[in-house]
Amino acid sequence: MKPQKLSLLLYIKDPFDLKKGSFDVLYSQIAVEIRKLLEECKIRLSLYLPGNVIQVWNKQNIADIVWMRGAIREGKLEIVGGGFYDAMLPLFPTELQELQLKEHFCLVEKVFQTEPVGYFNSSMGWEIGMTEVLAKQGFRYTLVSEKSL
Repeated sequence: MKPQKLSLLLYIKDPFDLKKGSFDVLYSQIAVEIRKLLEECKIRLSLYLPGNVIQVWNKQNIADIVWMRGAIREGKLEIVGGGFYDAMLPLFPTELQELQLKEHFCLVEKVFQTEPVGYFNSSMGWEIGMTEVLAKQGFRYTLVSEKSL
């Protein structure tokens, strides 16, 4: 039997409260569950984190970040790029699109020590003009809804 391929993308949305107490409980549990999923199921997971979530996670729980770096090196985890604030980029002027994409790209590179190759927008909004902007930023693929094609 030919092995099947399953692609999963996990989008972790930022809560309204990124204070240390609430963050530790919620996000540490998410990290535990991601670790279990990757170890038990032998899958590759794509993960999108808005910029402010990356910043807070890196500041408040570096152990999770270090583990994620290892999972990235092992090919189990991929960090997907997107807008820094996860805004509906297709509706913004090109300059603002480029600014948010670059800011998020640089943060992912700094924190996770990897360059994101895929683009994700949680609103699944799409506009054909984004293709040029994304290519210019170095993205090789994007996730879009079938309805957007």
